[in-house]
Parts: sequence; C-alpha cells; structure tokens
Amino acid sequence: MPMRRVSNITTGAAALQAAVCGLCSAALAAAAMAMGSPAVAGVVADAAGLRIYNQSPLRMAFETDPTKDVKLRPITIVGARNGTFSGKVVVASKGPVADLGAEVTDLRRSGGGGSIAADRIELYNGLITRFTKQVITFDNLVPPPFGEVPVLDLNRFRRHWVNKTAVMGWSIATVWVVVNVPEGAVPGEYEGLLKVSAGGKGSAKVPIRLSVSKWKVPDCRDWQTFFELVQSPDSVALYYQVPLWSEKHWELMAKSFEQLAEVGHKTLYLPLICETNHGNAESMVRWTRKGQGYSYDLSILEKYVDTALKAGINPRFVSLWVWDAYLGGGAVRAGYLDDTWHTSKEGDPGPKVTLLDPKSGKTGTFALPDYSEPAKALPLWKPLIAQVKALLQKKGLWEKVVWGMTSDKVPTAETVSFFKSIDPGIPWSRRGHSRFKGIHGVPYALQVAPSGNTFSYSMGPGEFKYGWQRVDPCVEVGFSRDTRNYYARCRYRMISEINIGGNQAGHGGWGGDSWLSMRDKRGRIVGRVTENRYPASSWRNVSVRTNLLHPGKDGALPTARFMMVREGLQECEARTLIEKAVVSGKVTGALAARCRSLIDERNQKLKAEMPGNWSYGDFHWENAKKDFPSFIDGPWQKRSRQLFDLAYEIAMKVHPASQKAATPRPKPPAARSSRPAPTRPRTPPKPRTLDEKLSSWMRMARSAKRSGADPLARSYLQRILKNAPAASSVRAEAEKMLVEIDE
Repeated sequence: MPMRRVSNITTGAAALQAAVCGLCSAALAAAAMAMGSPAVAGVVADAAGLRIYNQSPLRMAFETDPTKDVKLRPITIVGARNGTFSGKVVVASKGPVADLGAEVTDLRRSGGGGSIAADRIELYNGLITRFTKQVITFDNLVPPPFGEVPVLDLNRFRRHWVNKTAVMGWSIATVWVVVNVPEGAVPGEYEGLLKVSAGGKGSAKVPIRLSVSKWKVPDCRDWQTFFELVQSPDSVALYYQVPLWSEKHWELMAKSFEQLAEVGHKTLYLPLICETNHGNAESMVRWTRKGQGYSYDLSILEKYVDTALKAGINPRFVSLWVWDAYLGGGAVRAGYLDDTWHTSKEGDPGPKVTLLDPKSGKTGTFALPDYSEPAKALPLWKPLIAQVKALLQKKGLWEKVVWGMTSDKVPTAETVSFFKSIDPGIPWSRRGHSRFKGIHGVPYALQVAPSGNTFSYSMGPGEFKYGWQRVDPCVEVGFSRDTRNYYARCRYRMISEINIGGNQAGHGGWGGDSWLSMRDKRGRIVGRVTENRYPASSWRNVSVRTNLLHPGKDGALPTARFMMVREGLQECEARTLIEKAVVSGKVTGALAARCRSLIDERNQKLKAEMPGNWSYGDFHWENAKKDFPSFIDGPWQKRSRQLFDLAYEIAMKVHPASQKAATPRPKPPAARSSRPAPTRPRTPPKPRTLDEKLSSWMRMARSAKRSGADPLARSYLQRILKNAPAASSVRAEAEKMLVEIDE
C-alpha cells in the first residue's frame, strides 16, 4: 500500500508561534500497529513516554487524560460520495517532540473494486487556541509541516487550564484526517493507514476505516440549507497589517472565500457607506468630486464580487449596505417597533462614504446629505444605484439584491421611502430580535433572528416542522447570538439541523474571518471590528462575535468547529431531501413511514442528549460543563449512515439522475501547501434564462400580493410586462393580476 509523505519538516516553536495564533502540541505512540489488529491499551513508554489514543472529532482534546489507560482503535469515519468527513487521534508525549510528522496511505476498498487516493486526504494538527482566561482548546487547524511540539507549561498557562493537573508537563497534539470522498467512489468499506512519527521518540501506524454510503452529497454551491459565515475585509487587512484593497489583501480574501464556499456560504455584503456594524472604514464605492456632483468608482466593489464568484460562492442574497444605526431611526423593543426610542439628533451627519482625491490618490471619509433630505440626496444616490444595478445585472446577481442592514435599530419611514423611490422592487434584510413582515411597508427578504425560533428538539414524538419551507416571501433563519468560539463542538455540528428541523431555513450571523484584529497603542490585538470599532453602529448582542476560520500564515484556515459545521450541513441536505419527498407525496406508505421514523429519532436524540437554549449562550463548555458525553460517545455515526442510506433510497426514487457521478473533480494538491485546494468545482453561477427570470418575478409577485405588499407586487408585474413576449402565459397572468390590484 503506497504511503504518501506529507510532513516531517522541522519548524522551530518560535517560528510556528509567529506564523499562527497559539502553540502546537504533540507526540506519538511507540509501537507500530498492524492493519485490522484489535484495540491495544495505550501504555506510557518507559523513557520516551509516548502515547496515542482515539478521540471523537466532537470532543475537545483536553477532555481526556493521557496519564490514564486508553484504547487505541482504528479511526472510524462515516461518509458519503462527494462529501468531506473527518476523524482524529490525540498524540501525547512526556516531554517535547522535536518534529511531529504524519503520512497517510491510499484507502482501499475491502473486497477490491476501488480506492481513494491519498491526495484526496488532508491532514491537520490542532494548535492550542486560547479563547478566554478559562478556556483553551486545540481548535485552529494547520496543515503540514507540523514541526516542533512544546510541553504544556504550568507557569505559562497558570489558571487558564482547568485540567492542568493531568496534562501539564505533556506535549499534546490532535492529528486530523479529513477525507474528500470522490463522487465516483464505489460505496463500501475502505481501509488505510495513518503513520505518525515523533522524531527520535518513535512512531505508530493507526488504521483508518471509512464507510462510504451510496448517496451523493450535492455540490456545496447547490446546498438548500441557508448558511452564512460573514466575510470581513477590514478584519483581514488589520490582522495581516496590509493596506486595504492592496494586491496582498485581495489574495488573502480569496483564501477566505475559498473556505466559505466549502460550507455553501449564501450572502455577499457590499457596504456602500462607511463605519457600519460590519466594521468597514471605507465604502466599496469611491466618490470623486466632478463639477457640482460626483462620479463613482465601482472597481473595488466589482473586484470583491468577482473574487467571491471565482472562489465558488453562489450567493442567495447580495446586500447593498446603505443604512446603519449611526444614521438614526427607530428600534425594536420587546417584539414591536418603537419609532421614538432611538432618534437622530439635529445636526448629526448623514451617510458617510469614501471620497477619493484623483490628484493625490488619497481617500477620506465624507458625510453626504441625510436621506431625510431627498431633494439633496436623491441626485447623488440614484445614478450610483443605477451603475451598481448595471454591474450586478451583468453578473446575474441583480435579482438577489436587498437593502441592508437593519437590526434591533431600524431606519425611519423617510429613509425607507427614499430607497423605495430609487427602486420599489428591492426588499430589505435584517439581523435582529423578533420577526417582522417588513419595514414601513417594504417587505423583508432575509431575516436572521435569535428570537421567535422553534427548534427540532422541541418537537414531541411524531411532530415535525419543515424549516426549509420558510423561504417565501422571506427567508427566515436562526442566529445563535451569544455563541462563542469555545462552545461545545456538538453545537456547531448540529446548529443547522436543529434549525431546519424547526421553523428556520438555516442559520446565519456567525463570522468567517471576523478575527480579533484591532490593536492598541502597544500593538496588542484587543478587539473585533464587528463588535466595537464604531460604537455609533453597535448592534450589541446581535453583532458578529465569532470566527470559524483562523488566520494562518498565508491566509484563512479552517477550525475544528468549521469542520463540524460542514459535516452537519451535509446531513441537512440528506434530511431535506427525505422530508421534501414525504411532504410532496412522492413517497408514501411504508417508505414514508420509515422516513418519518428516522427524522423523529434524530429529533428525539437531540432533545435527550443535547439539552439547552440554542438561541442564546447555553453551551459554554467551561461554565456549563456541557460536553454532552451521551451524544459524543453515542452512535451518532451510525445515525449518520442510516440518514445517508435512506437519502440514497429516496433520491433513486424521486430524482435518480442526481446520484450519477459527473466528470472527475480536480484533486487537491499535496498537503504541503498552506491550504489544500478546495475539492468542489469552482464555476461562476450560470446566467438565468428569460423564462427563469419571468417565473421568479411571478413567484415574488404572488408572494407580495398574498402578504399585502401591492406596490412590490406591482413592480414585479411591471418587470414581467416589460420583458415577456406578447404570447407568453406569464404575461397574461401578470396583466390579470395587475387589474386585480388596481381594483
């Protein structure tokens, strides 16, 4: 069985610490282990003191004690075709390890008939990541070379590690095996080897056993479950200390988008004003004085969109960020809109934009007339939006545009009316408490809310909700607002399913690369731009407070939490496929009963094994002691396999073509690079045909009419009449509906 060498290059601890946030820690067992051998008790070697043992990817590395007797078993992974799945081992050494290395073989199918090449497998080491004074985990994942692994120093960590008695004096590492299963893989049981080495201290061979289901995971760009990890240009620039919009900045943001594409990221935020809750110092459009007016430079906005599309992002919404709390307005209080609670004071500046001096090339921040003065503001904004529209239409994105962003603070009726006069067909988007049909007569198209949610664990036996239905006329998704980076990994893995099994179409509001990046006068990193850079735009507890990527040496890298989110989303696709077949009546009788039974079991297991408040902060590993052992140590992988197998059975009944393997996907490069290439195809979205556009506009018109938003319905109908052929049935329906509205 050929062995692929992916690591064994020595890197000094100081260099590694400078390259990434935190210190790595590791070591390996002394005895090689033959493939398929029974479990072996982990024994501390005499002089070297090396040990290796299994651990669920859902569990934190410090939750087990390397001084106790542990069993070494094969790494077991359950997966499906075209998906990405992981397992890990913990390696420990009594003393430092000079050079941690890892190799992996091809995975060969038992009984023959196929293999998964080693270059489809990514290896990572989890670095020590300090989140608070109480919580430290091995969350930040880095690819080879792993290099030196220092000892955990009691003086360094002091009281920061609750389990310090057991682990202090040891070096600890987590070696992750992440398998990108080809869509053409033959279903069955696969076996291979992970070899880990600890310099001169010894090495170990750990069996890998992968079980591949027949079901084919859809490409992530096509995932139905809504999920977003907010991308933050300013966080990237500040952390790496590179100029905003420089070539290096674009390279780093491309790395972020490549990662976000792996979880089917659904939003693009395009700030047209400065100093929003997004933490942006500049607007993505630069204004230049031209006579009595202004000209607009959209090159940054266009490059940002192109960077996202090239990386594989297929946005469901494109938010033009034109309002934030510093402009004044009303607020949400106890579930209702109070226009008197937060108001702008006379003399406050209007929206701030970036002003470019073409002679010097310097930029500055400039306040425009307030939206409450349309005679002054409209001549400035209307031509800009027209140019943005033309740009996004060329890229097939204009129909996805929404105004942004409202939160628990909302714009005045004058502001909403101002943008309605520019384009009455554009709805708004928000992230905040409670749910509303719209704002001052204009509907919401996207609401990311931490309250008013129903989750799958609250379902009684035999009771079902179908969150994937909550998309028309508004996509309503949950937001676990007080989640922190150090919360239990179970929460991250199940957050999407807990929502779509309830009344939400998915989950949003978490950060991707929204890192702690603001520095104090001494150069120390002290804050997050999305929380406290611009206090006048603070959203308080609905601000972005997490990051599921971490800053590596050359750009964004995944965390263990990111891995869990991705695996959870893949299961959501299987669940949605099954539920849709049942709800639509495409499967009936005994098969439908089996579908309901499987979904019901998943709901009840979550209810019994992961209790807590999923809307707010009830999963603090350290304070609440909620590591959920019954879930982590239970048969969750067995339930995953049952879900995948049933999804295949349903798919072959309702849409068998979806299970065919397409042309082979490009393989990721060897894991010597800082980030293996994404395993999904990276193709920009196809432009929609006229028939698709007409159908979409009619669907939105019907929805708006049902919700009482006649002006919005009329705008969609007028688009249809403008573009539809004379003999089109859609045109006839539009004419009839317009008559009904006018009556």
